[in-house]
Amino acid sequence: MEGNWREFDEGEEWFAARALWVWAPSWEAPRLVTADRGDDFEWFYASGPKLEDAGWEFPTHCCDPTPPTPPTV
Repeated sequence: MEGNWREFDEGEEWFAARALWVWAPSWEAPRLVTADRGDDFEWFYASGPKLEDAGWEFPTHCCDPTPPTPPTV
């Protein structure tokens, strides 16, 4: 996997209020999560439940999304 992967610290990363790719060793592919901007320190999978409510293994690593390349005209 390429990118700036680092250990996932959900509290520290939450303060940035951004989307992140997260990873756990038992997963086949990374999953996208978004930080809730409220005061509850909650993370939500981009296409599913809160991170804590999902039945999957808790993420161990995270990576910032790669910005898309500009369109060609």
